[in-house]
Amino acid sequence: MGITCQPDFILDPWLADGRLVPVLDAFDTPELGVYAVLPGNRHVPHRVRVLIDDLAARLAA
Repeated sequence: MGITCQPDFILDPWLADGRLVPVLDAFDTPELGVYAVLPGNRHVPHRVRVLIDDLAARLAA
């Protein structure tokens, strides 16, 4: 038993059926970023660039 800080999409099933209950709702958690790390000395394949651009657009929405 303990306290964890997890994204809603991970905990939703357990919150919905009552196995978990939210605590410390009054406290804001910091926003976490998502990063794509690429080697700087190599060409990035087009399909990788398209994937990164698509993810960036979806996550920005």
